[in-house]
Amino acid sequence: MQDMKGKDKQAEAIRVVKGLLKKVYGSQRAALETILDDLEHRPPAVAKHARHVWNANGTAKGRLTGGQRGCFDGCSGPKLGVRWPDGRMTWPCVKAMFVRKDGDWQIEKA
Repeated sequence: MQDMKGKDKQAEAIRVVKGLLKKVYGSQRAALETILDDLEHRPPAVAKHARHVWNANGTAKGRLTGGQRGCFDGCSGPKLGVRWPDGRMTWPCVKAMFVRKDGDWQIEKA
């Protein structure tokens, strides 16, 4: 139940920032757009407990290794280490993934 409260608070924050965007211009608007982007891409708290990452099609499940790397310049999302069933190791960025209903990550389709 606590996860739902966190999601509700995040949704409310997004709603409030979108409302403020209608009223401001210039540098204040740019700052709010940055905040909105962060809120919309912030993984929910349940993602912290995820143990797996699914591929974009949802057909292969990789295991999170616990490793993290910084993403490229200009991206604030960390890359998470994933070991796939075929032995490959990849580092997808959390900004290119979403949290499934079961609490696991899934890579977004391009």
